[in-house]
Amino acid sequence: MNAPSPNRGKELAERVKIPPRPEVLITVMEEANKEDPDFNRISKALSSDVSLSAAILQVVNSPFFGLRNRISSIQQAMALLGLQKVSSVVRVVSLRSSVSNDLELGRFWDTAAEVANICGMLAPKLSAIGTDDAYTLGLFHDCGIPLMMQSFKDYKEVLRLSNLSNVKPRTRIEDRRYGTNHAEVGYELSKKWFLPDHLALAVLNHHRYHELFINDSENIEHGDVENYEMLPLLAILKMAEQVSAMFRKSLRAEFSDE
Repeated sequence: MNAPSPNRGKELAERVKIPPRPEVLITVMEEANKEDPDFNRISKALSSDVSLSAAILQVVNSPFFGLRNRISSIQQAMALLGLQKVSSVVRVVSLRSSVSNDLELGRFWDTAAEVANICGMLAPKLSAIGTDDAYTLGLFHDCGIPLMMQSFKDYKEVLRLSNLSNVKPRTRIEDRRYGTNHAEVGYELSKKWFLPDHLALAVLNHHRYHELFINDSENIEHGDVENYEMLPLLAILKMAEQVSAMFRKSLRAEFSDE
């Protein structure tokens, strides 16, 4: 799926509120795009936000990185994570703070972090895709869901129906009811919040992976670089989602047996 037209973006903005770019993300991206980033400026911006600095330290000290010594400095965390992962954490924490606490999205954020970690582990083993790109997509692929939930009061019912229904993907149910879906909304947020084009397109297309893999193999052979970058990312994402779902299912079964 190609990028939606500018008019489509305007239509979505009338129905779904896309939060403005966080100032701290603007600061991080300004420095990240320089040949010689000012890490002190980035560190100061991150440290000024307690929830952001706590989230970054939580990520770097997670089992995924397997560090022997606990990291307590934002500058150390940046050196270990790199600016792309730091930017990803900034996006998710900022998105979390921009939606209402009444939405009860705790499980959603936990799953996003879990899928991101699995993507990061799978990427170097399965393809030439960078771990940072895979991690970012894992963390942000469903970013449209909180915005849909905040904009449409009955959206929880859509989530429930999509889990019970044979209608796949979920975006079909969303399109029928709202004339848009969380992948389109996520794409608009991704573009507005400085995600690279190939990652924003992966967000847009993450429920079209079967169609893309079947129909676009010939295009890739003829040099379709855009999909050449996107399809391996989607493959890793889908594997990570399956691993996460199986893990959670086994945990539920284990606890139900006790």
